[in-house]
Amino acid sequence: KLPVEVKILETSKAIEEFNRLKSQGKRVAAIIHTTC
Repeated sequence: KLPVEVKILETSKAIEEFNRLKSQGKRVAAIIHTTC
């Protein structure tokens, strides 16, 4: 089992968090739904 953390955020906050984690060298992935 992989250590995976799921975060549910507003789009703008999700992008900020993605960039923050990526800049720390963490492996990240995102699914962003923007049509609503």
